[in-house]
Amino acid sequence: MGRVHPAKLSDEQAQTIKMNAITEWSALPATEMFLRDNMHDSDFSAFMSVWFYEEQKHALVLIEYLRRHRPDPRRPRTSSTRCASSSTRLPRSRR
Repeated sequence: MGRVHPAKLSDEQAQTIKMNAITEWSALPATEMFLRDNMHDSDFSAFMSVWFYEEQKHALVLIEYLRRHRPDPRRPRTSSTRCASSSTRLPRSRR
């Protein structure tokens, strides 16, 4: 497996990952509906249980990825900026 380079993760990509995690996590209402509507089909119910479990794992992996590589995706990443008159780097913005 290759190394992850957090600096290459754009703000747009981080936001997309966050939205995908939310989508994966929101499988509960659909699962409840399918289980309710198909309660007499044990094969389908078993499939839905596994499907729901997998969807939750996807969400947790995406959330963990963001936690490690973009702790707060609401804050855009700001890079260090050089002052025009000197070579001193300004610190990153802390909103």
